[in-house]
Amino acid sequence: MAQQYDALAGKATGLGAMDARYASVESYVTEQALDGLFTVIAEQEAGIRQNPAQAATNVAKNVFGMLMGN
Repeated sequence: MAQQYDALAGKATGLGAMDARYASVESYVTEQALDGLFTVIAEQEAGIRQNPAQAATNVAKNVFGMLMGN
């Protein structure tokens, strides 16, 4: 199935009908995973910006928890 996708996507890319980033299953999955990761990072950043004091407290708890072996 992946080989069929790669073959079809390669032809579509060659014709300009598809972005080269999606020319293989591996590339497509990588792009989607990165998009998801950056979405989660953006959500976390929005939470930090809304309540920076709480975020700093949570980070400190995590850091000191790791240092103390918790």
